[in-house]
Amino acid sequence: MGISLWLVPGTIDGVARMQGIITELSERHNSPIFAPHITLCTVPSDTPVEKLKEAATNLPAIELVRFDAVETGETFYQSVFVAIHPSDELRALQSTVFERLGLENVKMPNFPHLSMYYGDDAAKKKGIWDRLHADGIVQRCEAGGVTVDSTEGFPINEVWITRCDGPVADWQVLARVPLE
Repeated sequence: MGISLWLVPGTIDGVARMQGIITELSERHNSPIFAPHITLCTVPSDTPVEKLKEAATNLPAIELVRFDAVETGETFYQSVFVAIHPSDELRALQSTVFERLGLENVKMPNFPHLSMYYGDDAAKKKGIWDRLHADGIVQRCEAGGVTVDSTEGFPINEVWITRCDGPVADWQVLARVPLE
């Protein structure tokens, strides 16, 4: 698949809540466990890590990314996910990274999102979506959007540069770049 730049939840609570859901779904449905993240972009595996670090340096932290909805997707890696509100700050951050890496006309399907479950089984995806809502893990907010495990979102203050070649269990964080 390549090397991805991931935005990760910036609080221990944000990581713990999302990781707990991911781990529970993975164990219950025999799917891979992965770290909670929002994929900013993916580049070829031979891209120098130093180039990626430079692209992620001196970027602003994001005070809060908000959850819009929980959805199911058509691909293995976008099976059940949290649709993140595409704020101006998030779009600007992505645009800056794309510009620094010379990525033009790159499309990121469903950007921004945070996957909660990887898998191909359509019935299983629908069942997971239904259960998340029925159990109250996902709830609609009166002002719009949703809460996931009683939280509306989380801050972003770090980019992880992650090699995503081979099985999910083999993915490797190559570097972590703090946001300012």
